[in-house]
Amino acid sequence: MNKNFFKKCKKLAFLFLSVTALAACGNENQQSGTDTDKQGETQTGYKIQLGRNEMNLVINTSERLSFDFTPDIPDDYTVTWTSSDESVAKVSSSGMVTGLKYGTATITATMFNGEKDTCVVTVGDPIDYVASLKLDMNSNTKKAEVTTELHVDGDTTHFKIDKSYGYKPAEESGVLKARYLAVDTPESTGRIEPWGKKASKFTKDIVTKAHKIIVESDDDKWNLDSTSARALVWVWYQMNEGDEFKCLNIELLQNGLAKPKNTGGTRYGKEGTAALNQAKAQKLYIHDATLKDPDYYYGKCQLTTLKDIRTHLSKYLNTYVSFDCTISKVMDQTVYLEDYDETDGINYGMQLFLGYTQYVDVKAMTYPNYRIRVAGSLQYYEAGGTYQISDPQWDSYHVEGSAESFHLYKTDAQNTDQRALYPEYNVTDFASKRTFTITEEVEEEDTHDLIEVTHDKEFKLGELVCSSSAELKNLTVTSTYTTSTGNSKGAISLTCKDPLNNTFVVRTEVLTENGVVVTADRYANKTIDVKGIVDYYNGSYQLRVLSADDIVVKS
Repeated sequence: MNKNFFKKCKKLAFLFLSVTALAACGNENQQSGTDTDKQGETQTGYKIQLGRNEMNLVINTSERLSFDFTPDIPDDYTVTWTSSDESVAKVSSSGMVTGLKYGTATITATMFNGEKDTCVVTVGDPIDYVASLKLDMNSNTKKAEVTTELHVDGDTTHFKIDKSYGYKPAEESGVLKARYLAVDTPESTGRIEPWGKKASKFTKDIVTKAHKIIVESDDDKWNLDSTSARALVWVWYQMNEGDEFKCLNIELLQNGLAKPKNTGGTRYGKEGTAALNQAKAQKLYIHDATLKDPDYYYGKCQLTTLKDIRTHLSKYLNTYVSFDCTISKVMDQTVYLEDYDETDGINYGMQLFLGYTQYVDVKAMTYPNYRIRVAGSLQYYEAGGTYQISDPQWDSYHVEGSAESFHLYKTDAQNTDQRALYPEYNVTDFASKRTFTITEEVEEEDTHDLIEVTHDKEFKLGELVCSSSAELKNLTVTSTYTTSTGNSKGAISLTCKDPLNNTFVVRTEVLTENGVVVTADRYANKTIDVKGIVDYYNGSYQLRVLSADDIVVKS
């Protein structure tokens, strides 16, 4: 080693001794009270700080107290926990506080150096944070009285809103698509999660039955979510005339039906966080890992057929199913599936909702070159009044024949039954009846045991072929209607008569040809042949047309 190295070491040693001496002087000054800013600090300088200094606990529930150190984390961070009254609230060695009886106790966390912090715990009945929060109509936030147009799920609702409220995205459509602030309920549409159905029903029962609903922004302007299509709002409701308004967002947190989403940084973050913590302590619904959701299917996919699903909807509802089929059409996030049954001579149909994460180019796999194996959850789509497959289980590296994932496989062209695509129907066929012998589980009247019963059951043909392809010929268009607002602006409804004078409705998407929107004038008073998807709307079956090429004007 060279001399310079030793010189540097001597300098560092000198500096270390100097700093130590100065620190000693500082400690002497502190002990004598001359440095009032540091009065009370121990010689180490470390302090402990609890996450909160007040806590409300329901009897027989537990909640952990978090803590932190200042100015940083010491090497030895042993903490001792004590309770001033263990008959009211006890605390574990890890800071888990449990309420035992009505009353108040002080929980103390003590560091190795004697530094302390305390939390006053009040044990009693659950606090109704929803009732304690009041709607202030005089605050500077944006507010609008709305009515429910469409319930989507636990934290999303489409409301009708008047233009006078200045919500620009609704100027044309008159609809405010609300994404509830501060909450994230389990999924119940595209992806299916435990307690998603319960959260969705909870919200639906309120927004569809409330006497009055007011949406409120978080500040003095209307704010949009990351999609730029939905408004971030607080949803207040008055169930009956004269009632106090309640905040549905906070109510979802309080009832254990929502996770927090940026809750602390919002206008009602304090109440929302308190309601959330109480729900966690009570282990309500999503906060109880041991509690099973009766509306969620925890088993594996059941390998079956579209025919069996269509004739046993109650058996498969809310469960994961797997079946083979072909794709007839793809429209945005919806895929139309069908499977031709030679015995019955019909296409059994079903729609698949992809959600917003698509791992496979589904459009490239349409009929007739491919068949697919679908794996997903059978759900009832309330907004459309139809059934669909949701939460597809994708697996790009599937095992051939696996029932656990959605995958695609090519078929030989000569084995593909070309008759299965766009079979021709008469207008009256969809209301005609088909009888099948089915087996269902029913509850035995005396013992209440579930037993299997085999019996004949009638189905309308429309129920079985809904969402499959179809063709109707020689329809005469008697009237037309074009949607003038919203996302469907430009879509056309064609009211038609068949040769036997039966009425039938053909509903189109927004049709284009060479980049130009096709108008109703093209079809008014004309005779047409139509190919489309069998759809169910407002109690009747109709044909849904996705492409201008699928309507042929004959005269």
